[in-house]
Parts: sequence; structure tokens; C-alpha cells
Amino acid sequence: MAAKKSEGRVIVRCLNAGVHVGTLVKRDAVNTVLKNANRIWRWRGANSLSEVAMSGVIRNEYTRISVEVPEITLTTSDTCEIIPVAEGVDLTAVHNE
Repeated sequence: MAAKKSEGRVIVRCLNAGVHVGTLVKRDAVNTVLKNANRIWRWRGANSLSEVAMSGVIRNEYTRISVEVPEITLTTSDTCEIIPVAEGVDLTAVHNE
């Protein structure tokens, strides 16, 4: 059975700006805009970002997901992948000291 897509929530992989997760607001020829976005620095429990989107991560001392920002604008030319996040996958902040 396929995982249900979380409405509008996506992972965006960029060439230079890293990996972000948030709600897709807009994507055009110039900008990709996310609201309620977190940056994913590193994770355990998944082999790829596709797996992160479908199954989530292990929320332990290794995993780092930044605090949420209200909005982030990424250049569309830097955006190389947009992956829908499955319903129920928690990719909110995990930032241990």
C-alpha cells in the first residue's frame, strides 16, 4: 500500500542551499517558496531523501533538523528535486546540543 501524501508538504533538495522541508507555496521559473520550513542537516534511518519523505528519520542525537522559519525562498535554478512527504511523517526540528 502506498503512503498517503501530506498535502503540500515537500522536501526540496538544492544544489547549493542544502535540503529543506516545508509547505510548497509557489514554484515558477525564478523562485521556489516554502512556508513553515526546516533545513535538514543530517539524518539517520533512511538511505535517501526519497526514503526520508516516505518513512521519516530516526529522531536521535545524530539527526539534525533546524528550527522552523515562517518562509524561505529558494532559487528555482538551484532546486534540483522536489519530493512529496507522506502523511504522518514528522520532519520537524531535531537539534540536540
